[in-house]
Amino acid sequence: MIHTPSTDPSHAVYMDRLFNHYRSDAEDYLGHVKNSLGGLGVPIYIAAPEGDAAVRIIAETEREPGTLIAMATHGRSGIPRMVMGSVTNRVLHAATDPILIVRASSGEDFTGEVGLKTIIVPVDGSPLAEQVLSHAAYLALLLGLAVTLLR
Repeated sequence: MIHTPSTDPSHAVYMDRLFNHYRSDAEDYLGHVKNSLGGLGVPIYIAAPEGDAAVRIIAETEREPGTLIAMATHGRSGIPRMVMGSVTNRVLHAATDPILIVRASSGEDFTGEVGLKTIIVPVDGSPLAEQVLSHAAYLALLLGLAVTLLR
């Protein structure tokens, strides 16, 4: 059965309240995360737009040129990925900006500490693969990391 939108004005008021509640929750959460990262000394901005997550992420990168998209992924494959979809996969295929994807671990395993030493850059001799080199070299310089080229 297909449900058509109600023309009852009271339903619109309810939907507005519901969206405002979700937006407020999102902004509260983002504010908490921002505060927890305050000691890093980097500017942090928050945004809680409505709509499809992948579409909104791509739109935000288009609004801010020179963006690195950093995302975690569950690493699902097969039927679970087909059924539940993958925001990360959709962003990966639609974005024109560089993307940093981190495989998520269970919440209990997360320590918040990162001990990176090396950036591994797989290249196959093609100009396409080599487009990542300047990004990897720049990150390595900023973060004091070594670069390993892998073929």
